[in-house]
Amino acid sequence: WYYLDPATGENKAEAIHQLVEGEVSEQWPATVMQRHANALVLVDPAAASRLSH
Repeated sequence: WYYLDPATGENKAEAIHQLVEGEVSEQWPATVMQRHANALVLVDPAAASRLSH
């Protein structure tokens, strides 16, 4: 398993949006987790506020 510390707050919303819905990029290093088979991301509603689904 790969674990990312919990992301909380509106200030993390763009990073979580890029992580979940963006392309893998050097600008957003956490996006490499998209390639991990067992990634776990814990977020609160504020950090998830930019997600479309």
